[in-house]
Parts: sequence; structure tokens; C-alpha cells
Amino acid sequence: MDCRHGDKKHIVQDKVGFVEFHRYPVGSRTVVLGNNSEEDAIRVGTYQLKLHGGNKLLLHGALYAPRV
Repeated sequence: MDCRHGDKKHIVQDKVGFVEFHRYPVGSRTVVLGNNSEEDAIRVGTYQLKLHGGNKLLLHGALYAPRV
């Protein structure tokens, strides 16, 4: 399964912000980047962004791709 043709996903490179996640086996989920290269996503879950002023934003379905 890949994220092509307008299937927008949040892709993160840092696993520290995940509050929960599930692993994907390597090679089972790829994402296509803006330069048309492909990278493996190895986790999916909820990622927490810390915003200015102390607010937090949860990104559900965020993909962890460490080589992005």
C-alpha cells in the first residue's frame, strides 16, 4: 500500500512524539515523497505536536519513516 495520488498523510522522522503506535513490517507500507523517491514507513499511530503557548496537536494516522 502506498500514499499516492492525493492520499495525504502526516509523515514524521522522529519517533519521540508518538503517544501510541503500531509497527508495520519493513516493505509493507511505502510513502512517495515530493521528489518521487519512496521510503518505508515502519510505524503508524498518534503523534503529538507541541505548539507555542503550551497547546498540543494530535496527528492521528501519522506515519513514521525514519529515512525521510
